[in-house]
Amino acid sequence: NEEARLTYISATSEVNHKDPSMVVDIGGGSTEITWGLGSRFDGGRSLKFGTVKLFEGPLDSKELPSIEQLDLARSEIDTYLKRVTPLGNLNHYYGTAGSFTHLAALDLKLENYSPDAIHGHRLTKESLDFWIQNLSTMPKEERNLLPGADPERGDLLLAGSLIIERLFIKFKNPDFQVVDRGVRYGKLFDMLRGFTPPVQFAA
Repeated sequence: NEEARLTYISATSEVNHKDPSMVVDIGGGSTEITWGLGSRFDGGRSLKFGTVKLFEGPLDSKELPSIEQLDLARSEIDTYLKRVTPLGNLNHYYGTAGSFTHLAALDLKLENYSPDAIHGHRLTKESLDFWIQNLSTMPKEERNLLPGADPERGDLLLAGSLIIERLFIKFKNPDFQVVDRGVRYGKLFDMLRGFTPPVQFAA
C-alpha cells in the first residue's frame, strides 16, 4: 500500500532517532497501522474499518450511544486489532489524520485550526479518556459545535476516539505524538533521500 508507506515516511520525516516506531492513520473506511525504525518503513497492516464504519455499525443511533453500543464498538475494534503484530518492542507512536488532529485541537483549546500548534502535540490516555467521557454524553448538536469540528462529521470523532483508546490499551504506550503532515510530505522526503521499497505490507 503505497499511500500507507508514504504516510509513515511523512509522519517520521522529522525524527532524529532510529528507534522502533508506529504510525496510525485512521480514515473513514480503513485504518492503516505501519511501523519501522525511525523514518525507515518496514511494514504494516491495513484494517478494513474506520470511523464511518463504526458510526454506521455499532454506534449507529440518533440518540446518545448506550453503554451497550460503546462496549460493542470497543469489542469490534479489538477484533480488528488482533491482526496487528509489529515486530519487536515499539518506542515511539505517531497519530495522523482527522481524529488525532481534532483531539489535539480540543486539548489545546484552539478556536481556529492551527497546523503548527497541532503538529507535535502529545495526546495522552488521560486526556483521551476525558474526551470520550464528554463526547459519549454530548448531544450531536453540541459535538458539531466543538471548536474545529466539521458540522457534518462531529459524530465521527467519538468513533475515532474509541479506536485510539483501544490502541492505547493494546500497546500500553504513554502517548501518541500528533502529526499534521500529509502524503505529499512523504513524497517530498522520498525524493530527497531516494526511494526504498517497502519490506512488507499485509492487507
